[in-house]
Amino acid sequence: MESQNLQFPKSIYVNKAKAKNESIIFGVLALSCLFGFWYGTGNFFTADFYYPKLVIFMPICFVILLIETIKKHKVASNNNAILNLSEKGIEFFNKDYAAVGIVPWNEITGVTELETGSSYFGSTKVKELCITVKTPSIYLDKMEKNHQKKMVKFNTKNSIQSIFNIESAVLDVDTIKFKKTIYQMIEKTNI
Repeated sequence: MESQNLQFPKSIYVNKAKAKNESIIFGVLALSCLFGFWYGTGNFFTADFYYPKLVIFMPICFVILLIETIKKHKVASNNNAILNLSEKGIEFFNKDYAAVGIVPWNEITGVTELETGSSYFGSTKVKELCITVKTPSIYLDKMEKNHQKKMVKFNTKNSIQSIFNIESAVLDVDTIKFKKTIYQMIEKTNI
């Protein structure tokens, strides 16, 4: 085992540059939807400039893109660590996980990367990084009620025992090294 590679504590943050760029892209697309709505309505619905498909379609797109812009902006403005790896285990800092505390390495069974759902733009899948544990009910009971329900639904849908999931692209860490570190620590504690 390569214990020289493990340097603890290790805090994992959000990739702010990527989140900020995505926020800008979604913002520009939202503004273009507003322009499309304005163009589609024309001179206050005169027969010459009225495009009913644009009038119906553009506000829906605008709302979806505005929500995504706000989400990405919130992610980009987060200066706190998302999670912390230490010799004791993994500690989550997200507000939904505040009461969970440190999850010891002997409770963690692994980390998986699932392709879930799809993005708004075609058939590209979103990769979720999931940390699985032996008994998720212990940790799910400590989470906020709304997030607890989301996690139970996510676990049931994907047939896993995860207590934490996040979009892989959001993390400011090499996911292969991250997964390798987690499996090394699981192996080290189970010896």
